[in-house]
Amino acid sequence: MGCDFFTANSHKWLTGPKEAGILYVRTGSEDHLWAADVGVGWEGARDDGARTFETVGQRDDACVAAMATAVGVDTREAYARLYDEHRIAGAGMGGGIRLSPHFYNTLEDIERAVDAVATVAA
Repeated sequence: MGCDFFTANSHKWLTGPKEAGILYVRTGSEDHLWAADVGVGWEGARDDGARTFETVGQRDDACVAAMATAVGVDTREAYARLYDEHRIAGAGMGGGIRLSPHFYNTLEDIERAVDAVATVAA
């Protein structure tokens, strides 16, 4: 993308866990970014490039591990299978499977969609 820094949360377009996110730091830009809060290990990590920012505060390891699951599905294939095999259409934006039911969808429609997503994601 050509940017120096990029941040994103994981629970919106990645449909991943809340309170986790992504920080991209372009090599050579580390000196221009400063963390507002630091935790144990900051001093020893200062010269470790972008990994410096992995020491900030406490971390929920289960949440971090869930990030891999959130980005592990080939969404193009998943959307194609949802439509071809189950006739369920979704918005093909973002990194996760995102469906947007509306007031006219019944509970049966939603249950069918949930079952289809479980089949496709398995």
